[in-house]
Amino acid sequence: MKTTIFNYLENIIKLKDTDMMHRHLDDLEFEKGYSIFMINRYLSMHVESEISSVIIEHQKMLEALTPQAHYQYLLRVIPKSCRSFITYIK
Repeated sequence: MKTTIFNYLENIIKLKDTDMMHRHLDDLEFEKGYSIFMINRYLSMHVESEISSVIIEHQKMLEALTPQAHYQYLLRVIPKSCRSFITYIK
């Protein structure tokens, strides 16, 4: 099964599974499938204010990270939430 941006988001927001993170980072397709811009965009639209405020406050620093460092940082900083569904705002 191919890992999509939604798999990364689910792990960042809901699962917080470090084993899954290591599997994602070891995947050869990680660089192609992980978009820092899109991850930040979706997380900034999250209903819970703690998640969106973290993204907004750390925007400049997050853009300078490598995709692997970005993913690891968000797994540690974003609080665990039971709501993984994010309504996309056009």
